[in-house]
Amino acid sequence: MAITNKSLDKLIDSLEERVKELNCIYEVEEILHRTDLDTDQILHELVRIIPNGMQYPAVCRASIVYRDKVYAEKDFRKTRWVLQAKITVQKRVVGELSVYYLEQKPEAELGP
Repeated sequence: MAITNKSLDKLIDSLEERVKELNCIYEVEEILHRTDLDTDQILHELVRIIPNGMQYPAVCRASIVYRDKVYAEKDFRKTRWVLQAKITVQKRVVGELSVYYLEQKPEAELGP
């Protein structure tokens, strides 16, 4: 089975995406373990870094609603291209994480 340039490029692109995702996860973990930050600071940092783990970070914005308070960057806006997940603490929903693309991108396996 010969490896073509096209299949090699696809593999490299896929690996680069996984690296980006892992780096984002590591950053999230670091923020969550910082004892010098309060909850508000942590949530502000999370909405800042989460888009970096997405496929198109330049046109991606995140928001977190936690106990009726909204955390988002100044240039955040809602669009129809969104991924959302409930934030659950001890089996009780306390908020929601939303990640929006500011423009349409190709469909993926899981959402935009």
